Amino acid sequence: MKGDIMWLPKLERELLVYYYEKFQKKPKSRRFLRPDVLEVDLDEFIRECRYISNTKVVKKIDDANVCLTERKLITVERLGGEDNYGKRNVELSIEAKDLGRKYNNFFDRIGLWCAAKEHQWLWFIITFVVGFLARWLFEILLQ
Repeated sequence: MKGDIMWLPKLERELLVYYYEKFQKKPKSRRFLRPDVLEVDLDEFIRECRYISNTKVVKKIDDANVCLTERKLITVERLGGEDNYGKRNVELSIEAKDLGRKYNNFFDRIGLWCAAKEHQWLWFIITFVVGFLARWLFEILLQ
């Protein structure tokens, strides 16, 4: 990674965007009590992302939460009890909110990707041009 630009793996990005969206939907009255803490349900995340709910996916999500915690973006507290298996309290740092906002916006996400991958922007432009040329060639061949 270059400098302060952070491009996360797919599952970590999805989790961070999910937490950010949950934070944005949190009622203002509940934000006052514990401003940065969310109560999330991993089963809801699994349903929203259309993952098949099994122990491997839950393990991957837990691993992604550990990675986000090691990057000091979130703090995760597991809620006890067998009936609360998928429930977690998640606290977002300021950097996590900012990064979640950037990943939630398509153009900011593309900008982050290009900045983190250095010369990948060049391939982005090349694929666009090749696609345009292929369409043009296809139209010529059909005539």
